[in-house]
Amino acid sequence: MFDNINIDLKRDQEQQEELQEIAGKIAKLSEEDFNEVVSILKNNWNGKNSVDYIRKFRKLQSMINETANHIGQAAKTMQIILKDTKETEKRNRALFHDNR
Repeated sequence: MFDNINIDLKRDQEQQEELQEIAGKIAKLSEEDFNEVVSILKNNWNGKNSVDYIRKFRKLQSMINETANHIGQAAKTMQIILKDTKETEKRNRALFHDNR
């Protein structure tokens, strides 16, 4: 009737931290490296094609920023779930010991 939920808190904590790190790296890449590329393009390429290309590049940058935000939100959600799970485990252990 009930499925067992197996949680490895240490592993899940490591995954949450890794997700948070990935989100930060993606955001940094998008902000710093993309802006540098756009600056180089603007300085070395003129005309309509340049403007169109940079607009597409900025759209890609926006999509990457959104992805980084979603990954960061997933990491924050995991953090909340892990915290709640740890607190529940602690309360359950206390209840078990109190009822023995």
